[in-house]
Amino acid sequence: MLITPEYGPGVQICKVFTNLPLDFDSPIYFGIQKFCEKCKLCADYCASGAICDGRRTDKGWDKSNSPGLSKWPIKAMKCFNFWVKNGNHCSVCIRVCPFTRFNPVYHSILNTFSRTEILTKMLVSLHEFLGIGKQENKKILSNFIEIKNKNN
Repeated sequence: MLITPEYGPGVQICKVFTNLPLDFDSPIYFGIQKFCEKCKLCADYCASGAICDGRRTDKGWDKSNSPGLSKWPIKAMKCFNFWVKNGNHCSVCIRVCPFTRFNPVYHSILNTFSRTEILTKMLVSLHEFLGIGKQENKKILSNFIEIKNKNN
């Protein structure tokens, strides 16, 4: 999942092929890695178990992951198979992420504190307490699939 300071995880990556000369930019630091190390809501709420919640690694789980960059690789086929069984995407990881822009003021506060790497656990607890990106049941979609499969 790509998370930006402006849009949180509400972005998608695509490829554009061109022969135009382009300037390269540099990575930006806005505290997201340190924040994610303490937060882990996406991994906690992932009904398919496709998001690892351990330490970052530079190894990939499968061919969908690019090795060499320290990150939390996603088990893409596990996620995709869940989508297929569900008949639709779930996007729970995006919904529960505190960086999803539900409220510009809240998002601004979150960005400010994530840069300083303080109060992360408090912000995550506040995020859940306020019900922002609320997920009633961590395994609600898994339960939906079980019911759906029993009826078919």
